Amino acid sequence: MKLRLFFWKTVRAAKMVTNVALKQNWSNRVQIKIIRLARTIWSGEGTST
Repeated sequence: MKLRLFFWKTVRAAKMVTNVALKQNWSNRVQIKIIRLARTIWSGEGTST
């Protein structure tokens, strides 16, 4: 179940980034940087400092 939920959130997030990128005319380089930033933030969730 967790894997399915993760996949759904990932697909939804990817579509959201794609839509914003098209509207804002972002280059591929900017899109990759945004995706990397999102992954970094996501991987840090659940950890406390």
